[in-house]
Amino acid sequence: MPAVDRQVFITLEAVPGTAQAVVLASAVHAKSCTFQRGQAAVARPMLTGDINTVPAYKPHSQMYSGSIELEWKAGTAIAAAHPELDTFLQCAGFVGVPDIGVKYQYKMCAEPLLASVNLSATLRKQEGPGGLGKEYKSHGAKFGNLTIGASVDQPLSVKADWLGGYNIPVDDAVLDVPAFAATLPFSQVATGGFLIGAIVPVCRSWSVQPGLVVEARGSQGAVADHGYKLPPNIFANGCVWTFEIEAEDEGVHALQGLADSGLTVGVIKVKYSDGTRSVSFDCPDGRVQSIESVVGKPNMYNLVLAGHGNGTDYGFMITMT
Repeated sequence: MPAVDRQVFITLEAVPGTAQAVVLASAVHAKSCTFQRGQAAVARPMLTGDINTVPAYKPHSQMYSGSIELEWKAGTAIAAAHPELDTFLQCAGFVGVPDIGVKYQYKMCAEPLLASVNLSATLRKQEGPGGLGKEYKSHGAKFGNLTIGASVDQPLSVKADWLGGYNIPVDDAVLDVPAFAATLPFSQVATGGFLIGAIVPVCRSWSVQPGLVVEARGSQGAVADHGYKLPPNIFANGCVWTFEIEAEDEGVHALQGLADSGLTVGVIKVKYSDGTRSVSFDCPDGRVQSIESVVGKPNMYNLVLAGHGNGTDYGFMITMT
């Protein structure tokens, strides 16, 4: 019987890059997670009297890379326990600012590398049942190229790429029991949940890319970690918002006027609520990059904005209450 995906665990490491866990394994609700081994063997064609080449060269450098998509759920945002995506966010360049009993905030700093240099995660993906289970594990992992978003027919989720140390897949007869946050996904927009400067649009779909890029640190001297220094680096690369909205022409024309004058739009914010818990994503300010009028659909626009900080605080922030 073929194996099937079981669960994904993201565990904060006590010592970055060592797969030494600070706490017990924490399962997350992953929609998908892939592991790709690199590098492939390199062919070595030679000018000889035979059609055969010499044996391929096996590079010393080995690393795991992949993609992951996680469901964003209402959960223990203000309880003593950290939110389900806490480790994921901290290993993606965010700084966690807990106010237990009130809220959890995650700020993207201007220099996320400095904020997250001593953080990394062990990422594990288990497969089973059917005979012997199998586990893929990567140590020293970090997450980048985040895309957070939702639409009228899809709940809130976050996609990301990741890089981490290479480990040979192992057989695992005993699979861990997941401890998911058993709550519903965010699908209900809070009252006034969309705000683009002075406009409160009707929004069909939206996404934000905080601009956090993960980059490997190749080193010919890093023998123990197969040619890489772990953990990888995280860099900021600009925050981009995309909206598919319905709005009165006058409001969109006002945004266009700000763009033409080189002025900013003000706060950009999206907020979701399940009636008890809430999560919001916001930038203190932003500029219009493009406004596209959808032909044949009056008052429908595709809007792209570049979000940024206010010079003294943050460029992008997540708040869970």
